[in-house]
Amino acid sequence: MLGVIADVVGYYDDSTAAGELFTAISPQRALDSREFVGGQLAAGLPRVLPLDSIVPASATSVVANVT
Repeated sequence: MLGVIADVVGYYDDSTAAGELFTAISPQRALDSREFVGGQLAAGLPRVLPLDSIVPASATSVVANVT
């Protein structure tokens, strides 16, 4: 079985008057399928990741390292 790991390393936030602002953060693990309780990841199907504990609600997108 192959594993997928996703670490969030930053996010974009449009709450500033100057437009989109990138904020870097220390890498935080959002997914490790080797330890995932909900079953294996299936090809072609989306997986919703809870990111509310990693990035603020005002984030418009995230930057992640996925391996």
